[in-house]
Amino acid sequence: MSKGSVGRDTCFLSVMQLLLQALGLMLNVFLTRRIGPSQVGVVTLISTFFGLCAVLASGNGFVSTSRFVSEEIGRSSGNPERVLRYAGICSLLLSLLVGGSVYVLAPWLAERFLKSAALASGVRLLAVTLPFASICACLKGYFHARRRVTIPAAADAVEFLMHGAALAFGVIFLLPGGHCSLFMLIVVSMLLGQLAAFCYLGVLYLHSRRACGNACTMCLRGFAWAALPLLLNSYLTSLLSTANDALIPFTLRQFGHSTEEAFAQFGVFEALLLPALFFPAVVLGCLSSILVPELSRNRGAGSGENARALIGSVLRRTLRFAGFVMLLFLLYGSQIGTLIGGDAFAGRMLRILAPVIPFIYLEIVLEGILRGMGRQNFSSVNYLAEYMIRISVLLICVPIFGFYGILASYYASNVIGNLVRLWMVRRLAGGIPWGPLLLRPGIALFAAWQCGMLLCGLLRLFALPLWAEPAVFLVLGGAVYLFVLQVLDSMEQQKKTRNASLHSVSGSFTVQTSPSALPRDIPARY
Repeated sequence: MSKGSVGRDTCFLSVMQLLLQALGLMLNVFLTRRIGPSQVGVVTLISTFFGLCAVLASGNGFVSTSRFVSEEIGRSSGNPERVLRYAGICSLLLSLLVGGSVYVLAPWLAERFLKSAALASGVRLLAVTLPFASICACLKGYFHARRRVTIPAAADAVEFLMHGAALAFGVIFLLPGGHCSLFMLIVVSMLLGQLAAFCYLGVLYLHSRRACGNACTMCLRGFAWAALPLLLNSYLTSLLSTANDALIPFTLRQFGHSTEEAFAQFGVFEALLLPALFFPAVVLGCLSSILVPELSRNRGAGSGENARALIGSVLRRTLRFAGFVMLLFLLYGSQIGTLIGGDAFAGRMLRILAPVIPFIYLEIVLEGILRGMGRQNFSSVNYLAEYMIRISVLLICVPIFGFYGILASYYASNVIGNLVRLWMVRRLAGGIPWGPLLLRPGIALFAAWQCGMLLCGLLRLFALPLWAEPAVFLVLGGAVYLFVLQVLDSMEQQKKTRNASLHSVSGSFTVQTSPSALPRDIPARY
């Protein structure tokens, strides 16, 4: 795939995911106002538990399918359809094992974690959802590997719309009358979303399935062994992430908050602050999902130089994008926090979290690069160290400093973990100059910051709505930022062209005066 097609697919996925993220943020704001931030915290924990079960059931089927199907396509005589079959078999077996265990242990899980044996039926319904989620993950990975990115994007839209519509309907019409519990409403909405996506992907796969008579380069057992590092990596990440989320309300209670206050702050952090920070990063998530099959395909075809060029380009663009988003939140975090339905506290937290944005955004693409380059073992070890740091800081700082301890744990883990990832990726890419990565964006950010300060002073002379300053800076400050970057890139390109010309002239002179180029009757010393 050329850089143009990578960019085209990334743009399409970004538009789709931006719409979905915007709708998701609106749904979170609606739920916060309708049922309160403490109940939103409960919803977030339930969704985290479902995400953990889905990962355990599928074994990271999306990444495994996308990577190994892409590698099979990169080989001239591969059979990608059989690789998909292997992925489906492994994911289905895992989902039946995990789902069966959850179904059998439903009464104990409901009593132990949900504090109500009456919710066992909801836990069993959750177990029924897992096989559908596993097959959907494999089919999405297959279509990504086939470079038909519109299909998984549309499947995500179908799933979210069904899930969101069912959840909103239940919150408006069912919860007030006591017709169902919040937990049952969440599980039913998830099941409906997964069923809708499963039907959509299944029909499209059956319609577009390709017959292939080539021999597959791996067997079922070989696929299982090759996918094992990916599976363990996803298990480790999901378990540590779930443990971290579960500890936040617990440690906030140790600080002195009541249960309701702890869940309310957890709900604000997970449902408002993090979605706001990650909303601009949708484009990077889409790019990361494309990088895995592309780098895997390059590895399968032995195109190391193309992979290095792609990695360098992606890192430069990521840091430039993240730098401007960081500046936007630093200058206008308070207004953004109010606009998304928060208060002065949410706005202040957004401004405090702004400097860690480049590290958060780097993680998205660095993980895609590491997976595409087959460095799952390194990724797993790094994730383990990162979450150990996060959980340790969480346990130490939150009981002492409250919510600010959560921010400290987020800073410590993201900065350390992603500096290590960046070091490894630069090593894999053969070294990437720091100038294009840091120096040029830094100069452009300073120019945009000065523009923003001048703009703020002018706009505050008028009585404008709350969204006006961020919107105007996004346009004018962004234009200044891009202009300065373009000027610096042009200067660097002219310098490279001039050096290449001088080298070419020097090389020509050397060839003309070398002893081998002289006539045979003239001594070499002349």
